[in-house]
Amino acid sequence: PPMPPTANAPDADARARDGAEGAAALRATQELELEVIELRHDLDAFARERASVDDLRRRMDALDARRPPRAPFDDWSSLRSSDDIRFSQNGFVVRSPDDRFLLRPGLRLQAGYEGVVARGAAFGQVAPDLSTIRLSHAELLFEGHAGGPRFEYRFELDFADTATGTVKDAFVQWRFLHDFGVRAGRVRVPFGLEATTWNGHLELVDVAAPTAAFGLDRDEGVELVGRPLGGKLQFQAAALNGHRDACPATPTDNLVCDAIDLSYAARVVAAPLGPLPIFEGDVGGTERPLVAVGASGVYSLLPTDLRARTGSAGAPLDLDGDHRVDNVGVWQVAAELRAMFRGAAVQAEWFGRREQPGASQANRDFWGVYGQASYFVIAHHLQAVARFARTDQPLYGATMDDRLRAGTHASEETGGVNWYARGHDVKVQLDYTHRATPDALSATSEDRIRLAAQLAF
Repeated sequence: PPMPPTANAPDADARARDGAEGAAALRATQELELEVIELRHDLDAFARERASVDDLRRRMDALDARRPPRAPFDDWSSLRSSDDIRFSQNGFVVRSPDDRFLLRPGLRLQAGYEGVVARGAAFGQVAPDLSTIRLSHAELLFEGHAGGPRFEYRFELDFADTATGTVKDAFVQWRFLHDFGVRAGRVRVPFGLEATTWNGHLELVDVAAPTAAFGLDRDEGVELVGRPLGGKLQFQAAALNGHRDACPATPTDNLVCDAIDLSYAARVVAAPLGPLPIFEGDVGGTERPLVAVGASGVYSLLPTDLRARTGSAGAPLDLDGDHRVDNVGVWQVAAELRAMFRGAAVQAEWFGRREQPGASQANRDFWGVYGQASYFVIAHHLQAVARFARTDQPLYGATMDDRLRAGTHASEETGGVNWYARGHDVKVQLDYTHRATPDALSATSEDRIRLAAQLAF
């Protein structure tokens, strides 16, 4: 028979239930602790990821702060944009939704002070001393594409530098292949390094004396441009109107002065280690050496400047007897070198020019050279730069009096310091130049100091 129930049986059941509930609570507590530990691990991982993102953002901000300014036309092709309107450090871009139209406006202002003290003026000549504050450049730029990404344009106006006209660049470009394009309009003559560099990207306030003596600035024409091999090879070839002076003949000469001869120019640059930035100096601090070498040439036919050169109003203009004003064949060649690495940069150019009057007249030869070096004492911000130059002065078409005042050759030594707050977009430049022209009547030497501030986007 079953044993009779004992008096403490309910207590045993209660203890069993309490034990089961305690075990369940313990398991729940352990599971909760595991979830808390996992949550803590997740929070720690999230904190690490956030720290990494913040560090990456700081690094990107630092890189953006020292990123060099975008170049006009990005070397030669317009910008791509995924937004209708995109703002960035260097301005903004407006694009149509179908990418048929893109506009990137730009602005550049440069103002400063220039002081010149001249010495050694000949008797009766006034030394060109100078002390002035001037607005050197006030530019508006518009570039992009219209009708489709392959039809590009650039339009540049400078309301302060009007010596060669307010309109600077004004051309359209058909990029028929990714690395090749054809331009038509007003373009820079593809000759030399400094002459084809936008003056807002110069290390010193102005170009070297040989560049000023041999440079050809801009002209109207058609130009083929290319950047194959990822930009390691660059070339330009152009047919241009040519810089023809006014016809020297008078109605009494009974001579025809034609203007049918075009000018031809070409430039080739090789950068075997990779393309170099199109601005002077190593603002970005390249982490590997970059080197580029190049050559360029120009051929033109210009009306003879015999009367201006000799100062004789009756000098013959038709020595070959064809009833046309004689032309002078002008050949110019240039060689260039650039290199940069970790804030240091060097560049140099050599120029040569031969004028061939023909008709048994002697050829006239001229040459010039400059070398320039710079280094960032404070990376991306404080730069020291020096330049030496020596050049003949062709002064084609100048009168005899102008030639006597200017002299036949010049040399200059320049040193300067620059502060880049935001690359070439926001910078302050200070330089000093000693210039010597031993046979000039206006002055045999001059000392010049210039201070310039630039703001651009």
